[in-house]
Amino acid sequence: MSAGQRKLSILVASFNGRAHLESCLPAVRAQRDPGCDWELLLLDNGSSDGTAAWVREHHPWVRLVPS
Repeated sequence: MSAGQRKLSILVASFNGRAHLESCLPAVRAQRDPGCDWELLLLDNGSSDGTAAWVREHHPWVRLVPS
């Protein structure tokens, strides 16, 4: 990325929020292109509902940050 380029990072924090992520992540992905590189970081705060494994399997484009 050169000095003139921008990057947008979207941070979603989650704790046992898989049910919410099932609608949230596809909605974020469906948004209009912001005209710059972008990423979604999911900060998983030690969920016990299988969130991390589910995100890895169903949304590999999400950058998962397990805690």
